[in-house]
Order: sequence, then structure tokens, then C-alpha cells
Amino acid sequence: MRSDVAMWSDRARRLGNEVISLHLEKVAAREMAHHAVGRRLNDLRHFIRRLYDVLPPEVEKPSREARLDATAFLQAFVVNIFGVIDNLAWMWVIETDVRKAGGEKIPASWVGLRSNQTAVRETLSKSTQAYLSELDSWFIYLEEFRHHLAHRIPLYIPPFVIDEANAAEVQSFQEHIFASGWTLERWFAVIDFMERKGAFAPYMAHSIEGGRVPFHAQMICDLGAVVELGERIVSELKDRTDSSK
Repeated sequence: MRSDVAMWSDRARRLGNEVISLHLEKVAAREMAHHAVGRRLNDLRHFIRRLYDVLPPEVEKPSREARLDATAFLQAFVVNIFGVIDNLAWMWVIETDVRKAGGEKIPASWVGLRSNQTAVRETLSKSTQAYLSELDSWFIYLEEFRHHLAHRIPLYIPPFVIDEANAAEVQSFQEHIFASGWTLERWFAVIDFMERKGAFAPYMAHSIEGGRVPFHAQMICDLGAVVELGERIVSELKDRTDSSK
């Protein structure tokens, strides 16, 4: 995992340099390249490296402070992964002057690379469109997690998880202790019992009932997808520049 982090971080660095070096005609496109895409790529490299430092994959029981630090890096990473994709779309739309069939500018809600944003997707090469289609399920996952983080229940790293062997015992204990009503003291007793029966596992989640994702591996996949997508868009912008000479 650490070698993958190093490899994708280096490719993200090189992509950032390429983005900043692009010969873009539109001032707004250059601003998007320099101050949005370039900066977010640097931020993503920092977030993933720092998370691996404070909460490495091999840790068995991290401290509360380590979990909270890792959570901060994780939340920032998810927001900026989503953001850099939109920045790449905006850079492309501005520089290539993507418009509606009648010549009007497309509304901001149309700008993006998800499956329903066909006005932008269809202006990219067939190979990039095919690549984006392969990412459709990833876009759904990413949008759901980003939406929860920004508007509903934030991402966190649970201090422990309960396996199936202990789930029934934990459920029985909760029902017993809350039979007389809910109090803060009883809640702490439940948490203490769950911690004794559970074990730490490096997952991110929104809530106990929600789905869990192993964040160390997912961050590598997310960064890799963004880098590959960015490399494709940069290549297409370079091709347009070369063909206009």
C-alpha cells in the first residue's frame, strides 16, 4: 500500500506540473488549472500521506487522537477528490467553449463528468468517454459519500467493529440495559461493552447502520482514478493546442 501511495502521489505531482504548464488561451481556464486543479492535487497528496503516517494500515488499536487526526485527513481527501473532478470539467468546458446545440452557454449544473452530464462527456474523445463509463459506479459511491459528508452525517472512523460472533451478545446487552430507559450512563456502559467485544478495523463510515469502506485501499483507488482522468484530459487539451498550430 505504501508503495502504491508513493507511486500515485508522484504521478499526481507530475500531473499537477503538466496542468500548470498547459498553454491555455482562456484566463478563467488558466485560473482553474493553476488555483483549483493544481492546488487540489497537492492537497490530495498531502492528505493521503499524512493519513498513512498517523494511522498506518498495520496499526491494531490506534489512539483516539490518531483516529480523529486521520478522520480530518479523510474528510478533506473525500471533499477534494470530488472537487478536483469538477475542476477538471470546468477547465475543459471553459477552454474548449462547450455550449448547447443552439450556441448558448451550458448552465453550471451541466458541468461535470458524471453519467448524467452528457453535454460535457460527449465533447471528449471516444476513449475518454469509454473510460468515464467504467467509472460510473465509482462516481455514484463518491457522490454519496461526499453528499453525506457535506450535508448529512459526516464520515468517521469507528473505534471498533463487532463481528458476527459477538453481534447477538452485544444486541442482547443493549436491550437489557436500555429496558428501563435511556440514560447517558447506560449509553457509556453499552459503548464500554461494545469496545470489549469488538476490535479495530480500518473502515470509514457515516453511521453504525451505514456501509463501511476500507479507507486505506479506497484512497489509493480514488487518487489513481483522478490522476488517470486528469492525464487524459490534459492529453486532449495538448492535442487541441498542437492541432491549432
